[in-house]
Amino acid sequence: MITAAAPAAAAPGDPPLFILAPASGSVTNEPSTLVTGNVTPGASVSVNGMLVEVDANGSWSIRVALAEGPNTVQAHAWDTGGAENFTSITVTYNNTFADLEADLGDALDEINATQEDLVRTQDQLSETEADLADALAEVNELKNNLTLAQTELLALEAQLAASGGSSPAIVTAGSKADQALLIGLLGAALGAGGLLMSFVVSRARKGSDEAEGEQP
Repeated sequence: MITAAAPAAAAPGDPPLFILAPASGSVTNEPSTLVTGNVTPGASVSVNGMLVEVDANGSWSIRVALAEGPNTVQAHAWDTGGAENFTSITVTYNNTFADLEADLGDALDEINATQEDLVRTQDQLSETEADLADALAEVNELKNNLTLAQTELLALEAQLAASGGSSPAIVTAGSKADQALLIGLLGAALGAGGLLMSFVVSRARKGSDEAEGEQP
């Protein structure tokens, strides 16, 4: 697409030389433009150093490659008598693909940054899974300890029921031993529960610190 500007003025001199299109000051999104013009029949023409075929009416045309930004297109005419003439126009090439490439580069940078964030998040999730596995192991150990304590309590109750005719000293001694075992088991269970609670508090505090660190 070419945005037209003021038409090019005819070059004074002999032979008369005109650039008819594009208009000087035009802006195009194409990497080349078709330059057309007119000269005195029988004269020769070159554009930017390239010889152009001139028809019997003096009309000529040539496609000229453009660099990004302003481009000067110069026409040169001469005849067999040695007379010559020059004229030129300016055409600006607006390379929209360069803008698209820049936008694409920015998008790729954002994708790479997002991918890095995803990798970090995946690493954090892997660490959390490992911590949860440790916590579940501790919970299972707590459950086993509680089950063992319940079993010991049932055994203690059965022993106390069976020793109803025994002497108080035997019952008391047996009861104290069982009570000591029960207290030990309960202590182990409470210890596992404390470890689990420490893990939960630690993970909550870590999540809070990470959230504060991400705030601008």
